[in-house]
Amino acid sequence: MDIKTNPSEKRPFTKRKLIQSGEDKVSIVQIIGFTLIFIGVIYLICKLLCPCCTAFTGAELAIDFFIIMLGVAFAFPDLLQDNTGGLSTMRIVVFMMVNVICILLLDIGWGKPSLTVIGLDPYWVGVIAFVFGSKATQSYFESKMADVTKVANTVVSPQAATVNQPTNTNRQSGAGNFQYQLGKTIAKTDLRTLKFGDYFNAQELPTPPDSVAWGNQLLANWGMMQNDNFPDCTCAAAGHMIMNWTGNVNSKTPIVLSDSQIMQAYMKVSGYDPATGENKTGIACLDVLKLWNQNGIGGHVINAYVSLDVSNQSYIKNAIYLFGGCYIGLQLPNSLKDTSNSWTVPATGAVANDAPNPNNGHCVNIVGYDTNNLTVISWGTVKSMSWDFFAAYADEAYAILSNDWFNSSSGKNPDGFDVTSMQNDLNAIKNTPAS
Repeated sequence: MDIKTNPSEKRPFTKRKLIQSGEDKVSIVQIIGFTLIFIGVIYLICKLLCPCCTAFTGAELAIDFFIIMLGVAFAFPDLLQDNTGGLSTMRIVVFMMVNVICILLLDIGWGKPSLTVIGLDPYWVGVIAFVFGSKATQSYFESKMADVTKVANTVVSPQAATVNQPTNTNRQSGAGNFQYQLGKTIAKTDLRTLKFGDYFNAQELPTPPDSVAWGNQLLANWGMMQNDNFPDCTCAAAGHMIMNWTGNVNSKTPIVLSDSQIMQAYMKVSGYDPATGENKTGIACLDVLKLWNQNGIGGHVINAYVSLDVSNQSYIKNAIYLFGGCYIGLQLPNSLKDTSNSWTVPATGAVANDAPNPNNGHCVNIVGYDTNNLTVISWGTVKSMSWDFFAAYADEAYAILSNDWFNSSSGKNPDGFDVTSMQNDLNAIKNTPAS
């Protein structure tokens, strides 16, 4: 089977790029932003340099300033985003307040010889102090939250803490027999995350078939996607889901994201700095899903995602059947070997060395199931996972709605399930504020 690879292999970056949205693809909003900046700057230059133009008035300068700053907000959306990639209400408020103050000062004070002539009263001095105080407070708490997140995302191996073992805090290999990397942190919760059981009527759902084998369309080797060198399993699983979706629809040729594209997503969420090696830590499934939904991974943006009750086998089957797979998080036991292709619970049960270990967090995608087992992709290989293993070690699961799963002509998935109305509903729900 032919594998389509993305031709542009780009080196990872840490600095802000001119174009951020959609993984190196400029968005329409950003085009509008750059256009506004261009118009504002050209107008400013013409008014200042052209001898035929009348002199600036305060109102004209204030309007021109507003146009340029509005363009900056559109062209560089990450200016108004927090460290998770979502819009920050505090940043928006501070940005707007600063702009209002600057516009008023330009309008009133343009042409005045000094600030004293403007006559700033104590009220306006207080407003200005409040704005910059708010910005300082926002920066302080964002840095504190970043520190807390960094600590929470760092998985410390018991072996690494002993004096007889080399200390390597960068390697997220867990506490078991793992020669590769792990990388999933403890499951996060967000009140805005839609729950599958709350949204879908179980009586109206189609009965899932006894077996599903979406992964049979692909090769045995799915690619490591850097999970042998980095704790990026949450991003690698996303890449494998894109392969599974695209390998089952349209031309049935899977799209394989480059390692660079996977690493861009990992660095965006974790803050990893390739120059210093800092922040080489695990990341949460939910943070990757938010990035995937808001900014995309490798140019592929998902429409929405819903959380699944891991104890409800019917929901898991329906998610795999209807949505072309399932994105899950596991707490693997110390006894498991990552080279094993059959994951089962020992006869003695999930206890002692076979118990779930939160330090061994791992994210995989499910591409099929039958009566006894699920088929998962982990570390680039196809593995068999028993339903008992899933019940014992899975701590989170998500169904993901993606255009990659729909035929571009019919708008249906490979089994002919029409999801147009559901897609519209979920698009309306996904930006609902947290309660």
